[in-house]
Amino acid sequence: MFFSTNKVNPRVKSVLTKKALTLLLCRGTQIDPPSVIELQEKIQARRPMNTPRTIYMCRNGADKSGLMCIQSILLDIMKLDQCLTVPLVVGKIKAIRPQVIPTVDQYKCLYRVLKLASDSQNVYNKVERRPRSSMT
Repeated sequence: MFFSTNKVNPRVKSVLTKKALTLLLCRGTQIDPPSVIELQEKIQARRPMNTPRTIYMCRNGADKSGLMCIQSILLDIMKLDQCLTVPLVVGKIKAIRPQVIPTVDQYKCLYRVLKLASDSQNVYNKVERRPRSSMT
């Protein structure tokens, strides 16, 4: 846990805000869809509700961390909307950081993870079952 000072206006007294920091280390470089989904679920489970931010870091700052960042965004969009366009999301991130998703293999990985996540979701999980009325 660490504290940060909010110094927006010099006339106003500094306000201390409490921040939570959770560090998850990934030692393997295996990027297969089941392990990516498992890691994303672990990250979301440990993410505080009031701060939905996650920082992904890797050695060069774009390769694995960029893949995980975009994968996280795509999975969140898929959970909320069930409809997404991968090239559009990747293009928006590439406008900020051109080094992310540099290979076709990483694009394929994005699609494999999304397909696995889509196949594992129950489409009818939010539908309420109503009792049948008798037809007499």
